[in-house]
Formats: sequence, structure tokens, C-alpha cells
Amino acid sequence: MSERELVVYLAVISSLPALAIDMVLPAFTDMRPEFSLADDSTQLSLVITLFFFGMAMGSVTWGALSDALGRRRTAVAALLTYAVGATLAMTASSLTVLFIARILWGFGAGGSRVTTQAIVRDRYEGTAMARVMTLVQATFFFAPITAPLIGSGLLALGSWRWIMGFGVVTASIGLLWTTRFTESLPPERRRPLRLGPVLAGFVSVAKTPVTRWYGLSLMFGTAAFFSFLASTEFVFSSVYEREDVFVWFFVGVSVFFASAAITMNRLLRRWEARPLGIACGCWFLSFSILILIVVALGDGVPNFWVFIVVFGLTNAGHVAYIAVANSLALQPMAAMAGTASAALTFTSTTVGAVLGNQIDRRIDDTIWALGIGYVVYAICAFSMQMLGVRASRAEDNEESVVE
Repeated sequence: MSERELVVYLAVISSLPALAIDMVLPAFTDMRPEFSLADDSTQLSLVITLFFFGMAMGSVTWGALSDALGRRRTAVAALLTYAVGATLAMTASSLTVLFIARILWGFGAGGSRVTTQAIVRDRYEGTAMARVMTLVQATFFFAPITAPLIGSGLLALGSWRWIMGFGVVTASIGLLWTTRFTESLPPERRRPLRLGPVLAGFVSVAKTPVTRWYGLSLMFGTAAFFSFLASTEFVFSSVYEREDVFVWFFVGVSVFFASAAITMNRLLRRWEARPLGIACGCWFLSFSILILIVVALGDGVPNFWVFIVVFGLTNAGHVAYIAVANSLALQPMAAMAGTASAALTFTSTTVGAVLGNQIDRRIDDTIWALGIGYVVYAICAFSMQMLGVRASRAEDNEESVVE
């Protein structure tokens, strides 16, 4: 597999979680009556939240397995789990079964994210790793561009169950493509698959200041992003009554996010990852404050198009930061990239989903909760990032002294 094909392969595999999320969003309106939910019910937001929860749980398992068994076998097992979860969701006859299926589906999806990051860390480091991650990320955002269109098309042809079944198709494609992947973790670098070494690996990740602080920064930023993602359908349909542009909004914002990732890739050719990460953190914090100002000026319901533009610009800052922060966090973790990637995914998705749910569950007929939540989480994210910057500079100074 050539380097170009590898980047595309990693992008496709890492985009499977996004497909599983974004294809479902247009179906909420059709799903509510089938499960006897009111038109203004937000209970289906759990379809998104529980998927993230399952993905976080899976990342811990797949991360340890990938360090012990290798990336290829782990990817195959995760994709099979992904397909089983999609099948169960497609045949769900109750909300309970649907929620369980989404957890299992997310559990499998966690493997695609962990193995992707571990493979990139196996082959690259530092700013070079960040450049590759931004390319993967840019391709990844084509999933949200196409997913709502695919979801809407499947709804027109059949029902929301067709959308769930499409997850089986994408998992099958991923399995076939994985047969071309050459293992990136040689046997001599693998870790024992025993409870003691596995726990010791996670403890080591938590004790590494650079990884810890950048991981927490990602967690808070992702919490804000998740709250927006999970609540968008409700905000469009119930707060603004503009569900007619919901699908096109996701297409447009995904193009914008992909452009942000491509721009970051180009900037990384001229500047190092750390100062660019600081710039992204400042961007996210500044525009989060602007969100609250706009919400206040609009008495909780700002102009619809202002809402779209400001939230799009804010989230673009976080999108640009993700690849850089992950690369900086994984830099000291070459010996256990799978475990470290699992820890980062777990904190950003599990805790991030829980924190994000605290915002979207409080949205009523205004978006005050989003405005306040973004500011709080952006402050926390930037504070953690600055601690990570200080820790990485301290490591640079120690290396200089040794040299």
C-alpha cells in the first residue's frame, strides 16, 4: 500500500464513525412517531450521545489490543463489531434495543479511530505527524458532506432502517480494504496483553504531563462540539423552524471544516505544530465568547444566519486544533501509541459526551445553554492547553540540557 493510498485508507476508516452519526440526523423526524415520541422530544439525541459513549468504551479495549496484537487484526475485529451494531440498530423494535445497538456500533467505531492514530504515530512524529493527521482529517470531513445526503436519499427510497443498514455496507468495504494494509507494529514492539501491563500503560499515559494536559484540552473542546452536533437537529426544527436547510447546512459546514484542515496542513509546512495550536486555541476561545455575545444580543435566539456563521467559525477553530493537539499529545508515547490513543479517545469522547449532554439537554426554545456552555468549555480547554504548552517546553529544555 503506497503512502497516498495509506492516507486515503486511514481517512476512510476514521470517517466511519462520522458516517454512523451524520447519516442518522436527518432521520430523527421520521423516527419519533415510530417510537411514540413527541415532535419536540429531544430523547433521540441519545442516539448520538450513546454512540460516542460506546466509541469511548471501545477505544480502551481496542487500544490495548492494538499494542498487543497489532493494528491490522485489531482493525478487522473492530469493523466486524461495527457491522454487528449496525445490523442490530437496523432491526431495532424499541428504543432500548436501538440505544444498545448504538452503544455496540460505537464500540466498534472506537477501534477505527484508535488504530488510525496509532498507525500514523508508528510511522511519523511531531509536526510531520500533524501534517498527515490534517490530511486524514480533511478527507474525513467528506463523510459529513455526503452522509446527510445519503441519509436523506435512503429515507426517500425506504425508511430510517435503510440508513442503519448502510452501516453494514461501509463496514464491509473497510474490511475488504484492510486486507491490503501492511502491519505497522512489528512483533518486537508489542506489549503483553495482561491486565498488569495494560493498566500500567494507562497510568503511564496519565502521568505524562504533555499527553495529560493536551488530552484534557481536547476533552473540553470536544464537549462543546458534541453539544452542538447533538442538538443541531432540534435547534433547526424547534427553535428556528428551519429543518428545510438542515441537510445543506451540514454539507456546507463540512466543506468549511475540511478547508480548515487543509489550511492547517499548509501552515504546518511553514510553522511548527505547537505555536499553531496556540493560535487555534485563541481562535476557539475568542469566537466562543462572541457566541455568548450574539446570543445575549438576540435575547436567546439570534438571527438564524448569524447563528450559523458564528458557530461555524467557532467550531472551525476546534477542528483545526484536533490534529495538532493529538499529534503533540502522542509525541512522547511512541512505545505505546495504541494505549495513548485509546486514553485520548476515551477522555475526549466519554467525558466529552457527558459534558456535552449537560448542554444540549438544557436547550429549550432558546440557545442560551449553547452560548454559556461554549464559553465555559472553551476557557477550560485553553487553560489545559497552556499547561500542555508549558510541559512540552519543559521537556524541550531537558532535552537541550542532555544534548
